[in-house]
Amino acid sequence: MLGTVGDVGELIGPGQFNIIDRCKSHFKLNQGVFVAPEPIELLLAESDLVRNIFVWGNSFMTHTAAVVVPSAKAINIDGIVNQDSIHILLQKFREIGSTRGLKPHEIPQHVLLEMVPWTIESGLITALGKLCRPALIRSYQERLCQLANIDSKTGGHHSAFEHSSLDTRGICRGLIELLQECGCNIDGKGSISEQSVVSLGMDSLAVARLSSKIRDRFGTNLSPRNIYLISTLADLEAACFGGDIALKRVAMKGSIVDLEAEIEKQVGLVSSEVPRLRAELRGDPSRFSASTNERNVIFLTGATGFLGSFILRSLALLGPGGKLPTLVEFENCEIMCLVRSSDDEEAARRLQSVLSLSGLDLTVQVAWAPVESSSQQAARRCIRAIAGDLSENLFKFKPEQFEYLASRVKIIIHCGACVSSFLPYSVLEKDNVGATRRILELLLLFDDAKSTVDLWHISTLGVIPAGFPETPLWTPYLSISSSHLSYLNGGYSQSKYVAEQLVTRVAMQTDRCPRKTVIFRPGTIFGDSESGISNTKDAVNLMFCGLIREGLVCVDESPLPESFNLCPVDYVAMTLVQTGFVMSSHLKNGTTKSAKVCVIHLCSSQNLSLKDMVMCLRLAGYGLNEVSSVTFQKRLSEIQDEKHPLFYLKASFSRPSKSGTGQPNRRTSISQPIAQKAHEILSSAKINISYEPRINSESLRKSITYLQKVLNQDP
Repeated sequence: MLGTVGDVGELIGPGQFNIIDRCKSHFKLNQGVFVAPEPIELLLAESDLVRNIFVWGNSFMTHTAAVVVPSAKAINIDGIVNQDSIHILLQKFREIGSTRGLKPHEIPQHVLLEMVPWTIESGLITALGKLCRPALIRSYQERLCQLANIDSKTGGHHSAFEHSSLDTRGICRGLIELLQECGCNIDGKGSISEQSVVSLGMDSLAVARLSSKIRDRFGTNLSPRNIYLISTLADLEAACFGGDIALKRVAMKGSIVDLEAEIEKQVGLVSSEVPRLRAELRGDPSRFSASTNERNVIFLTGATGFLGSFILRSLALLGPGGKLPTLVEFENCEIMCLVRSSDDEEAARRLQSVLSLSGLDLTVQVAWAPVESSSQQAARRCIRAIAGDLSENLFKFKPEQFEYLASRVKIIIHCGACVSSFLPYSVLEKDNVGATRRILELLLLFDDAKSTVDLWHISTLGVIPAGFPETPLWTPYLSISSSHLSYLNGGYSQSKYVAEQLVTRVAMQTDRCPRKTVIFRPGTIFGDSESGISNTKDAVNLMFCGLIREGLVCVDESPLPESFNLCPVDYVAMTLVQTGFVMSSHLKNGTTKSAKVCVIHLCSSQNLSLKDMVMCLRLAGYGLNEVSSVTFQKRLSEIQDEKHPLFYLKASFSRPSKSGTGQPNRRTSISQPIAQKAHEILSSAKINISYEPRINSESLRKSITYLQKVLNQDP
């Protein structure tokens, strides 16, 4: 820099340099980076759509904005210069910027069109034909700040336009386009700068899609989890252009959750809500008590989910004339499934549709309709669907429906949850923790001393460190030390941990119900070992299909998970139901009295390394060529087809994995999982398990064939 004259020079050799800019032209953006506008203007002026261009920004903006005088060609092409013309210009600027090495924040994201050419007479052009920046700033600063939703004097945000149903000021057009491409409906939302991806209703796949698009367009590696942690779209825009510092701030903002305080808060809510619930139902809690013979309802939540639908099938198969003749006390129980729907008829249709798509031949009836009898149905349990919402008061049941359930339920199987590796705890709390709290409130309505209801709570193996044991048979619950909680860095594992701790503390702090609580911790659930039916939204399944489609894999310094613990869904479901029935039968007969909470792991006892997994895929007939990490990452970045299974996982595989559970970017599994109690319980009841707890090349081939068919891929 030549301080005497204020020029910026580039040293090109001994004693030689080029004057490339003026020091006074530089400006600083919000993230602390300085921008030299003149080189940017020279590059963008190469477009045949631009006659003159002025690039500007300030310390309240995260990217540049520009005033453009369109060329005669631009006017002739469109006839009238309008918003479509701005879209074309922004697209052209992105193309030039990506090919000429401009950084994302240097490429203008807001454009103001000026139809009056700049002249020497207007004072906007100097006598040398250069831009007169002070005059241009005075003329356009106010309007450029309005485009960026920034007050030109204070830096504050403008309020929403009263005359417009959609105010996109403050959000760059590029981000608006990406949101719309991801299926986000922003019409009628008013000012969207204070909206978030959650308030706009974007699901996990849509956010994963947005993550990949942000990376491709802006060059910012913003993971889906971090996108969910961002509270507003204005902050999302700042993260897109803010560099590493902004990304670190976002990550730190949402990862800090005081789990112990959350647990205490939820326990307190249960204690306060039960008296209110009793008053609302206007009844003596003793009227919810019933003898064991009068209780004949198995209440199942999450039946429309992947695991829940197979639990429902297992319950139906173990009905009258089923495989457990010694447990006759459960043979006449009907299954009532809570389904999120507007009415019972829609709930029945939705559950029937899910079961049919999963290849499960089961008949669903409306909750309060007379039982339909048939020779086929007589050999199975009666399955009913009831409309409701787990996270709402009384499950949104009518009081008389809730009272009937409270007086007739025998076993509650709580499998309902929102499963997402991206969503933060604040979003998942309602569906995963709040719903569990509602289940406990239902249980605590029962008679204090004569509870005859069991709770089977479906948790996850992700709430514990690798190698953490089950509780020994018929012994008290083993608490998870707070020193082990550092691995709970995702919203899903955090919410399931709080829910599990809520269940155990309520059960162990009171002499009331449930009579017995069994916590099941499944690992990574894979496809059905017989039919191959699999979860088409599971990240591991999508990863396998994507690798097979590409025909390559990276093993050394790989961003892929370094180990897998996959367990067939039919094994998990059938073992869960059989074990639960045996334990409930033992309790009824007084086999055990000491333990109120028992934990059972449902997973394979042996992890598969990434190399073993690749060998298993090859044995199943899928050829995979090993490539270097650089080659693999390069191929990932080239994937633009949104139907490609790896498209949604690009952000998750952006760096080497430290995984140990078959999920991307999770902790390393040093110890093998401990899962033996289910076998001990079933062996004690002399029940043989006909399903294998681990996958093999044949079951892997069936699942991938099913996934390829559903995902419209060639096998």
